[in-house]
Amino acid sequence: MRLAIKVLLAACVFCFVQNAQAVAGGIGYGKGFSNLRAVRMAVTWDLGPWSLHENLYHWHSFWEASAARWRSSQGNIPNGRRTSSIFTTGPQIRYEQSSLNDYGLAPFFELGIGLSWMSKKNIGGRRMDMHFQFEDRIGFGLHWGENKQYEAILRGFHYSNASLGKHNSGMNIIMLSLNQWFD
Repeated sequence: MRLAIKVLLAACVFCFVQNAQAVAGGIGYGKGFSNLRAVRMAVTWDLGPWSLHENLYHWHSFWEASAARWRSSQGNIPNGRRTSSIFTTGPQIRYEQSSLNDYGLAPFFELGIGLSWMSKKNIGGRRMDMHFQFEDRIGFGLHWGENKQYEAILRGFHYSNASLGKHNSGMNIIMLSLNQWFD
């Protein structure tokens, strides 16, 4: 059963990313509950705009895969863990400015949801109950560069098992990410 799920997820990701227009690599750093520090590396595939009309702003879709490492500096944690690795993949949408403004910037707003796997069920005293989690995100960012190839994004992440497990403490993280796009 687990192998079938892995094959299905891999096939879904492959279907989305094979038509990608560009790919970005990025790194982020953030903070959360329980003195949590998070470092995240991500690869993002540009799946294209939703409309072909040239407007000032437009909707755009992406697929992202990431790996993160969380570390809590909270002392003496009974039955808890100080570190956890998190792997996530999922779609995101952006409402973004089509071209750079007079200041050489193009702002955007993004939303996303993903499926996550955590190496530890508990971290920093937070009881996540399952290795499987959902990642919800909201962010605001800016593109810059001649071809909008650089971006900085301030994101809020929420990790939760959607009450599929007995415990669902959830985890919230605020993160700043820097990405570079490649055609």
